[in-house]
Amino acid sequence: NDFLAGMQRWGSQVDSRVDQPLTTIFSISVDPGTQGFFLENNTSFQYGDNMSYVKGRHTLKWGGTVYRIWVNANSSSLPSMTFLTPDDFINDRLSQVSITPETPTNGTRATQIGLYAQDSYQIRPSLILDYGLRYDLETVPHDSRYATQTFDTRCNCLAPPGPPYFGINNKDFGPRVGLAWAPLNRIVVRAGYGIYFQDYPVGFGSYYVPGNTLPGNLTLL
Repeated sequence: NDFLAGMQRWGSQVDSRVDQPLTTIFSISVDPGTQGFFLENNTSFQYGDNMSYVKGRHTLKWGGTVYRIWVNANSSSLPSMTFLTPDDFINDRLSQVSITPETPTNGTRATQIGLYAQDSYQIRPSLILDYGLRYDLETVPHDSRYATQTFDTRCNCLAPPGPPYFGINNKDFGPRVGLAWAPLNRIVVRAGYGIYFQDYPVGFGSYYVPGNTLPGNLTLL
């Protein structure tokens, strides 16, 4: 029996705010202006257990791992404007302008669970068959206070606080099978097949409270 437990803590703060918006001019490699403010303090917890049992020519193994992820972030708004040429910049002819809204202090939470069971069967001294099944489940990332509101396209309005951002996927069953054959003392032939599922990478980069991405219009004077 092998048990594991761990915790990882990571923090970052970048403050590059100035009064001028971020300005991009094509053909010029320097982008003056604000880069905004960003603060992030994150923690992940990991728990796991693996067990094995040998009976005759069978070696059974089973276990699981749980990751609990906390992401706490805060960022300022980021205005930016783009000019196609230096001449457009001199004559104040904008090509594009955007404003990324600020992210008030919020926390995102998510859990990843992986379970497996497998058997290694020694059919003959030179032939071993491995087969098993893995199950992965990842909860929908959510606001730590369940206070965010999704946009309901059925009524063009905000839904009540708390509903998930999307439906959870609970069908990630991954069968695995492998074969090892040693026809000669120094030769081993191996073959295998499996179905694998990729969750969000275990870490912090994929977990944020979604921002408002509804289309809108802005008139420049």
